[in-house]
Amino acid sequence: MLAGHYSASFAAKTLAPRLPWWAVLLAAQAVDIVLDVLLLFGIERVSLDFSLPSNPLVIEYVPFTHSLLGNAGWAVLAYFVTMRCLQNRRAAFIVSLTVLSHWFLDVIIHRPDMTLHGAEPRLGTSLWNYPAFANGLELSLLVLGLLGYLAVARPTRREARAAWLLTLLLVATQVYAIVAPPPPTTTAMAVSLFASYLSAAGIAAWLERRACTADQRDGLAL
Repeated sequence: MLAGHYSASFAAKTLAPRLPWWAVLLAAQAVDIVLDVLLLFGIERVSLDFSLPSNPLVIEYVPFTHSLLGNAGWAVLAYFVTMRCLQNRRAAFIVSLTVLSHWFLDVIIHRPDMTLHGAEPRLGTSLWNYPAFANGLELSLLVLGLLGYLAVARPTRREARAAWLLTLLLVATQVYAIVAPPPPTTTAMAVSLFASYLSAAGIAAWLERRACTADQRDGLAL
């Protein structure tokens, strides 16, 4: 799952609109970001099987990131980091839930390769084997997240426009992942995904800063 994970970011912004976009985007993909680093150091292992439909990823050994126990550990860490930075328990709890959502969303779409603690049983619905349905589900989750944010958080006009632009960027990323040739190696995959996660967060920070600056300027003008 790629774009679908970001639906949790929109849910986080809906519940806590003052959380910065870059933070909730990184929270939604936190365990994949850690996975990319661990893959580069050979601590966790995946392989690629290009005969598989949709996603060629084959998870071999990822107990520190993609087991429920491992994911929960990163969620707890995110809670304390957010508490230290923001001194806000509600915000820290929402960020930690956003991190934890990763495992449950992966179970919805992965083949049976998700574990509770790094060993059997292995969970997953195998929606990856049905590319049209899997990609449609991911994009639907993302759009529903956006609509929920717009309806409940009631952002300013510029904040709403920034959210729309961010959504279009994430949709484009998902479409590119569908049509582009798969990465030739797991190292290339890890590097490209790591760069895409950081790029999305950076662009989100830029869009949000521009929207807030413009709103503040309008407020001073009034």
